[in-house]
Parts: sequence; C-alpha cells; structure tokens
Amino acid sequence: MPATALPLAFVDNVNDYFASVYFDEELERDLLDRAALSDDDVKDIRERLNRLKATYFDYKERYTTRIRFDDERLAATRDWHTALLQALGYASSLVDTRAYIEDDGFVPLRAECRTGAERPQLLVLEMGSQLKPLNSPEPGGLFDQRYDTDAWRAALQLDDDETISPKEVNLAISALYLREEAQRPNYVLVLAGNNAYLTERERWFRGSYLRVDLDLLFSTASAKTHYRELLHCLLSCESLAPGSGGQVLLDQLNEASHRRAYAVTKDLKEGVILAVEGLVNEGVWYQRERKGREGDARDAKAVHDASALTRDALRLVYRLLFLFYAESREDLELLPLDDEAYRRGYSLGLLRDLEQVRLTTDASLNGYFFDTSLKRLFTLLSEGHRQGEWESLQRAKANPDD
Repeated sequence: MPATALPLAFVDNVNDYFASVYFDEELERDLLDRAALSDDDVKDIRERLNRLKATYFDYKERYTTRIRFDDERLAATRDWHTALLQALGYASSLVDTRAYIEDDGFVPLRAECRTGAERPQLLVLEMGSQLKPLNSPEPGGLFDQRYDTDAWRAALQLDDDETISPKEVNLAISALYLREEAQRPNYVLVLAGNNAYLTERERWFRGSYLRVDLDLLFSTASAKTHYRELLHCLLSCESLAPGSGGQVLLDQLNEASHRRAYAVTKDLKEGVILAVEGLVNEGVWYQRERKGREGDARDAKAVHDASALTRDALRLVYRLLFLFYAESREDLELLPLDDEAYRRGYSLGLLRDLEQVRLTTDASLNGYFFDTSLKRLFTLLSEGHRQGEWESLQRAKANPDD
C-alpha cells in the first residue's frame, strides 16, 4: 500500500517523543509498512472509523452547544470514549474499574491490556474533554487538568468514602508509572474527547508524548489520505498490546527512531568535521592570499595558528547548527520567523537557497556575500530584533514631555 513521506498532520510529536528527523521523514511510511495491513484490513478499518466519524461530530455538537451541566458532559464524553475504544479494537479489554495508586485513592481505568500473565502492557485513562463549550472557559490541558470530583463522582456512581486521587491528571500518569514493578504499565493512553495522548514510561519522565488531534483527523481524513489506517496503527489494541507472542508495533517504531537518531548524530559529527576542515582551509587561504601579500606580521603568524582557526571554525559551525534548528522550530519562537524582513533578508533558509544558485562571474565566485550576510545576521541576533525601535520607545517613556 503506498504511503506519502509527509509528517502526520494530526499528531503532535511533543518534546521529540520520536526523533524529529524520523517523525518528519519516515514515521508515516514506517507505520504502514510495519503494520502490513491487507486490503481487507484497510477496508474494515475505514468502515469502522468512517462510522466513528459521525459519532464524533454528533458528540461534539451536543457537548459544545446543547449539554449544560458538567456531569452530563462527562457522561457524554465517556460514551464517546467507549465508542472510540471499541472502534480501535479494545472491546475485550474494556473495563470500568480502578487502579489503586495510593492507600486512599485510585485512578479510574477504561481499558487494561496485558500480554500473557505479565504486568500490564497498556492502561487507558480518561480525562475531561478538551472541547470548549459555548460561553465556557478554556478546558485544562494534559498538565493542568484536574479530575472534577463532583462530576466524576456522579459519572462513576462513587460512594461518599471513595476518592479519586491524585486529582491532577499528569500526576495520576506519573503515579501509574511509579507503581511496583508487577503493576507498572509500559504505555498509558489518555483520552480527552477531541484529543488522545499516548505516553510511554521512559519518555514520560522527560516530558515527551504524542498528542493525537482527533478533531483534525476526522475533519481532514479522505480517500486520498491514510489517516484512518494511521490512527489504527498508532492507538489500536493490536498495535499497543497484541496477543501473546505478537510484537508491539510502537516498540518497533521506538527502536527505529533511536537508530535513526543515532545515524543522524553520526552523520552530523562527520558533517561538522568536514565543515570545520573546509572553513579552516579557507581561513588559511584567506590569510595567505589576501593578508599575507600586505606584509602584516600578525596575519602571517595567524596562518600557523591552527588551534585558533579550528576554534573559530567550530564556533561558526555550532552557531549555524543552532540557527538551522531554531528556524526549523517555529513553535519555539526563538527567531522572528513571521517577519518578512528577516525571512527575505537574513534567514539561513534564504542563504541555503542562494547556495544552490550557480555562480558564473568572477565577483560572485570570489566575493564575500555569505560572510557579510552571516555577520549581519549574528549582529542582529546579538543586538536584538528592531533594537532601534525599542530604544526609541524607551526614550519616549523616559521623556514623555519631549
């Protein structure tokens, strides 16, 4: 089955759960290749998730516009989660039970999957929906949403002495991963209405997880995409907790991501060495050909100062690597990437495109355009974005009567 090599638009790779280069370039293809879905499998998955799409939008409409009370919203969300889990193959693993993590508290479970008699492979939790009802505040996220005790008490029909603990969802996940070895899961899947969060034990404690945007998936899935199959491959019971003897698909992907990251690190190391060698050689040529002719004794001495040249070249390479990373991560807002003047006049992306242009004249072949551009870029970063405007604003505040 053919697959594109585009990133999964409906999946957020938070804090590099997968190595970014693997997530961007290989994950989608690798998911489908390793799952090895037959034509009948694909047909069945698409039929189930197409039916689920209608269920989701009906739930969304009721949740955001018609239901008025928190306990009713929670009940509707739990019904939606049940339909989602059944469509993803959890019918035989569904439970409505509790995982005790403290002497006086528990976490409500929706599914518990084991491989043989071993410890739990996967636990499925749920939290409040992250849909926003009309005239209501923004819902809490994974790291700040709490279990609404009254609403959950009504939904779970709890006795007065039964306590959900800890109240914060992220603390509940951590507590599950810190249970004694025999009860500790490898994965925890958290359902949140329009979002699903896939966490893995080791990655969780470094703040890495996958956020699956179900609303975006159901809004954009079409006959031209593999989104429904990809959702199945990521979150299904078959992928996360296969039967006895089966291979966990996500474990395979985690290993592939690790190998890809190692290969990239090795390539990067070799690339840095080659870049430093090239810069040092250019530095030696410049000192000899340009400065040496002028008889400058200090420059002549610099020709033989290999350690200084290497240090300067390495510093330049590290600066460029940081900037390439910063420009590739718009979400971090490290650089003014939304400013047209930066993009078209200073960015490394622009210089990278220009580097592909064939040079034909002596001036272009032997000029210093890239050197001049990089110096301007570094000056901009050192002095700040729109520094002049900021200084003028500060002077105006200090002298309001001028």
